[in-house]
Amino acid sequence: GGGSDWPLLVSLVALFAGTALQGAVDSMLHAGANMLVWWLKAAAVGGTAGATSSTVVGTVLVLVAYHMEFILSEHFRKVVLVQHEISMTLGICRTLLPGHVIDHMVWSDGKSSPCDRYEEVTILFADIVGFTSMSAKLTPQQLVDLLNNIFSLFDRMALKNKVYKVETIGDCYFCATGLPNKDEEHADNMLRMALDMLDATQNLSSPAGDKIQFRIGIHSGSTVAGVMGEKMPRYHLFGRSVRLASEMEQGGKASKIHISENTSRRLSPAMRALMQGEDPVVFCTTHRARRASLAGKA
Repeated sequence: GGGSDWPLLVSLVALFAGTALQGAVDSMLHAGANMLVWWLKAAAVGGTAGATSSTVVGTVLVLVAYHMEFILSEHFRKVVLVQHEISMTLGICRTLLPGHVIDHMVWSDGKSSPCDRYEEVTILFADIVGFTSMSAKLTPQQLVDLLNNIFSLFDRMALKNKVYKVETIGDCYFCATGLPNKDEEHADNMLRMALDMLDATQNLSSPAGDKIQFRIGIHSGSTVAGVMGEKMPRYHLFGRSVRLASEMEQGGKASKIHISENTSRRLSPAMRALMQGEDPVVFCTTHRARRASLAGKA
């Protein structure tokens, strides 16, 4: 009778509704499909009122039911695998780019490059003094292992100090605070990062026995950030603040943190008082740093 067919009708409605909205209601598709398989099995053995008791029809229904069950199990296995792969891919992307940049690239279909302007950031450059001559004494594997160990250590410090790692360029570590999330204490946090970097490397030596010494330059100001190109994308920073931070480092001395006037003004009173007299911290003007940087290149 008509009333005995309600499981079939409900399962079909759920199946088709779930197919139409698969991305949002995958569970509805699964539930509807399972109900339909159950109904076919029940009908095959005469367990559902109104179902035929014909042996041939019953056998066919059983075969259809098990075939559907196999197809559905394969379908949902593949769905789970795809979802797992997507999750892994996004996880890797989030180690390379900020979350909002990934969202922009996904939803814009690559039609525009993500671009941001930050008015208040602090930028740090740090590199190893005498790296060229030091690296000449090491095997390629020793060199890679050395830099990997140091920069992995810096990465963990960056996480602790709310620092965004921009990239590494050879032996240079380039990072910033105040982006991609605003940070009222961006100058303080970057100075803490610099102090941690010097503290962690003060007793390090290369496999050849050379003492490893970093020089660090820090500057605060505004910057523009964006992704360029299509291969190996990075969230790059551009502008005068980046150049001045680099010059602060290039014109600096070994095992010293060179801080520009802009950064000094943005330090909290407590941090500024704490840093006065600290041996590794050198307060200097950007003009002096630029002169020292140019002299070093001459």
